[in-house]
Amino acid sequence: MAAPDPDPDLTEAADGPATALDEAATALDEAATALDEAATALDEAATAGASAVNWHLTALPVRL
Repeated sequence: MAAPDPDPDLTEAADGPATALDEAATALDEAATALDEAATALDEAATAGASAVNWHLTALPVRL
């Protein structure tokens, strides 16, 4: 005996929250990626700033 087909209304009702959770997870993943990219940019800026400061310090005349 074959199993009865699932009620389309129940299937749709169950899919709604699952779809919403999947979309929320995708949005969180995109936000995490954006934060990671921002952190990388800040790290690169800090490295560039430190390099510039070091260059200026080494270019200063030294008095003994």
